[in-house]
Amino acid sequence: MEIKVSGHHIDVGDSLRQYVKDVLSQIVQKYCTYATSANVKILMERHKYIVTEIEVHSGKKAFLTSHGSDYDAYKSVDAAINKMESQLKKYNKKLQSYHHKRKHEDAHTMQKYVFNPQDSYFEDDSTADNPIIIAEKLIDIERLSVSDAVMKMETNSHGTYIFINSATEKLNLIFYRKDGNIAWVDISTINDYRYGL
Repeated sequence: MEIKVSGHHIDVGDSLRQYVKDVLSQIVQKYCTYATSANVKILMERHKYIVTEIEVHSGKKAFLTSHGSDYDAYKSVDAAINKMESQLKKYNKKLQSYHHKRKHEDAHTMQKYVFNPQDSYFEDDSTADNPIIIAEKLIDIERLSVSDAVMKMETNSHGTYIFINSATEKLNLIFYRKDGNIAWVDISTINDYRYGL
């Protein structure tokens, strides 16, 4: 996992930078194997008060953040890391609880296809609706609440998640918008509109 450490109005020495990387990577990899990167900012505020901000990422999005502060840089870092560890434990526990409760009959399958949008195949309008498939596989479509679907999306690196909404029994899609918010689409209404249902 890549960990980026930066200082703002403070010089982060090699010793502190390595300390942050060693301790944080050990904790994150213990509780969150799907994390892809982390950003750590160490800021000097007024009266030499040091604030540490940590973001842990899955894919391109931060799904857990923590803060710590102290007049001592190492204590500020430790406070932020301890809070992050607590969040990771809770998140991991929630994820394990979800997997334990999940029943096989709650999942359906759907065919997933992969194609190259840059392929010259698309230059011909007559064949554009039938691209050359370069990979395909079956994926599970689970019956979930919206909050559980968001949690599942945060553990993959795709930034999207399709699921059956347990409240409506309809196919839904969630994805990250460019502004960082999450969009939630009821896909089933597309067919309802098309076929007049």
